Amino acid sequence: MSTKTTFKRIALVAVASLGFGVLTSVAPASAATGGVTPSALTVGTIPTAQVGVAHATPITITAPADTLNTGGSDTVTINVRVTSAPTGSAFKSLANQSKLASDGTTAGTFVAATVASGNNVGAQIGFTATSGGIVSTTAGLASDKMTVGTNWTTSPKTAAARTAGSMGALTVNITPDVAGTYVVLVSTSTTYTDNTTAVAAAYTAGEANTSYTFTTGASVTAVALSAVTGSSTKGSSTGQVIKVTLTGALGVNETIAITDNSSTARLRLVSSRATSTPTVDANATTLSMTSAHFVNGVGYFLINDSAAGTIVITATGSGLLSSSITSTLSVETLTGVTPTLVTMSDTAANVAAGGQAGHVGYASAADTASTAATSHSYLATVTAGTAGDYLTVTVADTAGKITGVAGLSYTYALATATTTTATVSVSAACTTAGACFTATVSGSTNGVVAVTSAAPAQLTVAVTGTTSSSMRAAFGASSALQVVLKDQFRAPVANSYVTVKTTGRNASTSDTTLNTDANGVVAYTRTDAGTSATANKQDVVTFTGGTAGSATVTINYTDSTLGISAVALLHLQQMTQLHLVLHTQTSMQAHLQVQQVQLLLAHGHQSQQL
Repeated sequence: MSTKTTFKRIALVAVASLGFGVLTSVAPASAATGGVTPSALTVGTIPTAQVGVAHATPITITAPADTLNTGGSDTVTINVRVTSAPTGSAFKSLANQSKLASDGTTAGTFVAATVASGNNVGAQIGFTATSGGIVSTTAGLASDKMTVGTNWTTSPKTAAARTAGSMGALTVNITPDVAGTYVVLVSTSTTYTDNTTAVAAAYTAGEANTSYTFTTGASVTAVALSAVTGSSTKGSSTGQVIKVTLTGALGVNETIAITDNSSTARLRLVSSRATSTPTVDANATTLSMTSAHFVNGVGYFLINDSAAGTIVITATGSGLLSSSITSTLSVETLTGVTPTLVTMSDTAANVAAGGQAGHVGYASAADTASTAATSHSYLATVTAGTAGDYLTVTVADTAGKITGVAGLSYTYALATATTTTATVSVSAACTTAGACFTATVSGSTNGVVAVTSAAPAQLTVAVTGTTSSSMRAAFGASSALQVVLKDQFRAPVANSYVTVKTTGRNASTSDTTLNTDANGVVAYTRTDAGTSATANKQDVVTFTGGTAGSATVTINYTDSTLGISAVALLHLQQMTQLHLVLHTQTSMQAHLQVQQVQLLLAHGHQSQQL
């Protein structure tokens, strides 16, 4: 594990989270070697590139399972080099052969904007933490004058993260200085410094590494506005989420201006969404969106209004971008009501169906949804009002599966279906286990449901089909048994397994393992090897799920008539014969014969009971 103490890691995290920038007092660099060696680097979605604009590519860092520090953190160095660049780019040669853009005379570093001769656009390499850790407040240039490195320090990890080897993710920010294609090499080193100054090092064979390629694209040719969420109620501090989609990429001094036609409407720019806590700017009457506000050509803002009505929003190219590039969108703000009491529950339809598909079920303001679930519905019951009233629902999109922005909150207007009920419906594929979203229906007492997602896991085993938990079988017979495996969401689990064990009359010497079919069903046949003379007349067959749950079937063995005794069969034969006799004798004789038969049968019945 890392030789650093937990206290140093906590201090570093605290400084970074407060955003203090470079420390005012820096201890001399002290190189150390970490105890964790990353096993892989994975490149995420590569965005569109534009000259002079930082090109942010996500990189995920993975370590071998169960090697990360349990209580503290681990540190490695992330090193980046542009291995191929267009002619005329500063990246084409050593950094010190170009100059810093800030003064035009100091040797370049790539840590700061570095300009090649005859160019005024700076080439630069930077880093931004995304999740699971922090980067150093400074970066360094390696001795090869081409590689820039920074320290990556993980946050304390959960047991699940340690098992998965999840070290976190960051973005590598390359600013291209001329048009063309760039190839970037990202590698790791276990050598780091015990303060904020990183020790950069050129790639060495055997280190975890990855490469990716990007090409600068054309300028923006179109912009489109679209509503991500439904209409909001008036007076909301957050409002409705609007998406801005670009065709192409914004270049230097190219912006998108956002305006509207309402004197009371306000716009809130989502200015950063690099982490799970996005930065949402304060209310403004207009917005100016730069390349920094877009990821893969998509940016976001919210609109709210203190008055009800229709608002027309306009996006227009500005700065060096042509104003002929434009888009409009009409949205509506509605008047909401605030009931005295709001209670949440599963809908009546879901209750009747045995539960909402893909969900454990609402309880104590919470529910757990399958990572395969894509829709979520709950009943909001309110104090009596008027059908068609609008309730205010605030949704915290914790995982970003609704809006596309993790941690973004918005409001929408929910119409009541009756005087006292409304259905809260949220479309979200909560594909990642963990907190997904929280929906709150506003009232004097709010109604809340917090939805957490979990991967389906086999939980129960139960008899199914014609199989019952207790049954009878004839001596020597074969009994066809079936069980079904289901997960915590009551869905059948295909391609799982059970182990089968028999105790009793036909005790098994070893367990039998069987796989479930597409319907989660396992079929098993228990054949009786005993006879009527075998003392033990019972089997207990136990089906145990691969990860949880079990079911038993008890088989009681009897003769081939399944319980009809030989005496009873004899009685039936005697009665048949007597009926034939009675048809051929006189009435008095028949009467006497009947009395004799009754006595005979009574005597035989008593003998049977004895």
